[in-house]
Order: sequence, then C-alpha cells, then structure tokens
Amino acid sequence: MKSLPRLCYIGELPIECSLHSSAVLWRLFESYPPKKLVIVEGIHRSSIERRLPSVRYVQHMIISKRLTPGRYAKQVSELLYRAVPILAATLAPRVAYDRPEAIITVCHGIYWLVAAKVSKLLKLPLHLLVHDHVPTTLPASERLRTRITYDFGRIYPTAASRFCVSETMALEYEQMFGINGQTLYPSRARSVLNEPPRGVRHHVGLSGLTGVFAGTVGGYANALAALARQLARVGGKLILYGSLSRAEAAPLGLDLSNVEFPGLVSAKVLRERCQKEADFLYVPMSFGESARVNMRLSFPSKLADYTEMGLPLLIYGPKYCSAVQWARKHPGVAEVVDTENDEELLQAVKRLSDPRTRDTLAEEALRIGDLYFSHSRAESMLFSALVSALAGSAA
Repeated sequence: MKSLPRLCYIGELPIECSLHSSAVLWRLFESYPPKKLVIVEGIHRSSIERRLPSVRYVQHMIISKRLTPGRYAKQVSELLYRAVPILAATLAPRVAYDRPEAIITVCHGIYWLVAAKVSKLLKLPLHLLVHDHVPTTLPASERLRTRITYDFGRIYPTAASRFCVSETMALEYEQMFGINGQTLYPSRARSVLNEPPRGVRHHVGLSGLTGVFAGTVGGYANALAALARQLARVGGKLILYGSLSRAEAAPLGLDLSNVEFPGLVSAKVLRERCQKEADFLYVPMSFGESARVNMRLSFPSKLADYTEMGLPLLIYGPKYCSAVQWARKHPGVAEVVDTENDEELLQAVKRLSDPRTRDTLAEEALRIGDLYFSHSRAESMLFSALVSALAGSAA
C-alpha cells in the first residue's frame, strides 16, 4: 500500500456503493489508502451515504439528470464534447493542488476525455478502465460517435495501462489499435468473502420454481417477459429486484401475474433473500441488433455477485454475447439458452426443476466465479499496474 501512487479519479460515473459500474469502481478502490485518493465527479454526483469513507470527493461539473436522458441529450453531448479543452483547463489547477502521481478514468460518456486532457496537461500517467464500447455510452449523433471513436483510438494506445472488462474486448482492441490490454472482470465485494453460501433450495418439481433477476431492466424487458411466460406454464414465478414498479412494468409487458416487484434492496438483503427464495438466478442479454456491439464486448457485472451466492444460473442471450461465450468456455457453469426460442427456454426451466442439477450448476458457478471475480484478484491487477507505471515514470 505504501508504494501506491497518489491517485486522482476523473470520470462521468460516480464511485459509490450502488449498482453496475459505480459499484464495480467502489469495490476496486475499497481498500485504496483514502489519503492517496481524490475523486473528481463530472456530470453525475454520488450519494454521500454511499461514498468511499474518508475519501475526498470533488464536484467539477454537475448536470441535472433531467437534461441528460431527455429530448436534448444529443445536443448536450455535443456541447460537452466541444467544451472538453475548457473543462480540462479549469480542472487541471484543482487536480494539481492534490499533487497526484497518476490519473485514472472510466471510458464512458465524455468526461474520460477531460481526464485524458488533464493527464496530458499535468504530464501524469493515464490509466483507462473500459466497461463498455465508449461510442455507445452516450446519446450522440453519428458524427460525434465517429469523432469519439477516433479519440478513443488515439488515446487508448498511449495510456499507461488499459483494463478491458472482457477477453473479447481486450482481443478486439488489440487487433484495432496494435497494443494489448489486460482483462479486468468485475469483482465481488470484499465484505462478503467470509460469508459462505447457504446452498440451493431442495424443493422438488416444477410447481413453485422461482427465478430471480436483480438490476436495471433496461433493454432486457423482452428476455424477462420470455422467462416469466415459461415459468407461468409450469406454475413458477419471477422476482425482479430493482427500482422498477408494477406500474412502470406494464408498458414493457412485464405486468404479469407471476412477476413480483419487491423493489431495490441492499446487497446484503438481496443475498439473504435470494438464498432463501430463489431456485435459480437469471442473466438475460439482449438479442437486439442495436445492442450487438456491447453484448459482444461488455460483460454483465451481476455475474460477479450471482456466482458468489451459491445458486444455479440461467443465461439467456445470443451466441456471440460475452456471458454466453464465458459459459460455453466453462461447461456446467450455467444453464444456457442462446436462441430466442420459447421451447428451448422452457426446457431449460424444466431441467432446473431437478435439485441435483441445481446443486451441480451452483457448485460449478461458485468455483469458476472464485477464479474470475475475486476481490483480491481484481485489486491485485489494478494496484500492480499503478505501481509499475509510477516506477516507470520515475525512472
């Protein structure tokens, strides 16, 4: 820990103990020495109660959430892109005040470009975390997406380290940019490592079979509805943990009699409830053509938590998506359906009705998950890269 650099995070994604990439970042820096870390938030502000304890958070430019997803989102993205040099020039003195030895960012939206510009102005190593293909992470015109793709291709090879969220992403970027990146999968939280899984429920038969999905519905509504329909055919149910209410679910086709909406709960409560009421955990991916690039390159962070619960997995998505590819690489880690075929999905549900099958799948998911998603593995990879870059810059 003593050899770690004084680090400044500059990014659009808030670092907080919440959901998705924000939670992944929170876990990565959970053990980082607080006095050596400063977090600069652009666009979105973290919730104070969910922040890393004792770490200084700085708000550089916060935009109302009503603007970013709304009618003028593309225009806002265009203005922010044009303002990158100004934003970097105003931010650089504030960052320099803390005397950082490295800059780290997530390539999401626009603000990673500000981070890259600040690192150049201050002559500091830049470390990149890539969770999604960056041109797809913001509302933008095709012209702006093309410019951002060009910027990414220019900055990615020059970074001190490049962490990609999947093997496919790392390999594809190496082919595109001629330089390798490390694969850094989403990690589990450090706090649950000493809590062993309780094992799967051992009720027998299809009736009462319960699947659980936890997270944001987003583009997965069709996949969730497909599973709910097949569970209804055998007297089962689907529980959706997240912010979606039954009223909001109706336009998505999810207001079904066998779908429950218990709301958003903490990670600890979610784990306890899943182990008590779930027969399997559901990992849906999108078959939509517009989502094809991200389905192939990104990786669902929920697999880190799902595999830790000691429960069987059902993965539903196209053959090319990262989750299906990962499961195919490790036979027996999950029940997999890679076509939009209701009968195939029903047969998978029926196979999951056997408690022996569930036991076998759960054990393998836990074993493989320990290899891929351990907190110590992710932390070691990141910290080693930061120390190596610091040593290289000092030489």
